[in-house]
Amino acid sequence: MALSAPEESAGLEMARRVRILLAEMDMNQGELARRLGLSPGYVSEIARGVKRPGADFFMGVHRELNVSVDWLISGIGAMFFDEGNRADLLHAIWVVVATARSAIIERDILAAEILQVMGDGRFEQVAQEPRFAAFIESLQLEHRDLGLTAALYNGHLTGADTQRRRRQLVSAAATHFRMQSSIGLSALTTPPMPTLESASVMEKTVI
Repeated sequence: MALSAPEESAGLEMARRVRILLAEMDMNQGELARRLGLSPGYVSEIARGVKRPGADFFMGVHRELNVSVDWLISGIGAMFFDEGNRADLLHAIWVVVATARSAIIERDILAAEILQVMGDGRFEQVAQEPRFAAFIESLQLEHRDLGLTAALYNGHLTGADTQRRRRQLVSAAATHFRMQSSIGLSALTTPPMPTLESASVMEKTVI
């Protein structure tokens, strides 16, 4: 499937930041690939904006180079990691967003079941049940969802990591995709941005 103009633009901007990072670290693409345990061709395609980076790339750059994942995705904040940036939390939010898209936009039955479990606050069950874990492993984050992911991540950092806020996060992601589904596919390139604060007044159930 061809990328829309906003998706392509976001991908090129991210590729530009990868090149900035390489210059800052005085590192070539081959060295970065070796450090991350990825193929040179894959890293080259990311740096040219041809390939969509996966969690393996983001988490590897964060782990090996101490780079802010938030900066790589959105260009917001400093290039290098500080105590306010939590890659594990960002990855968890990617999972919620990708699951919500699969459940609501793609109408995947298993994704809908997982979203319900998350919405009920039973996050441990998602990791412990093999069929849920296998589905999560197969998820890919859409470029069009990077803005939503960053917005939810930044909002989540403003409060304690409580069960209530995690449920609000699931509700915000689900509501975002419900709005897209009701408006139509033409609205996917310019979605409204829900916040965790607005989620507190949304419905409790997620499907």
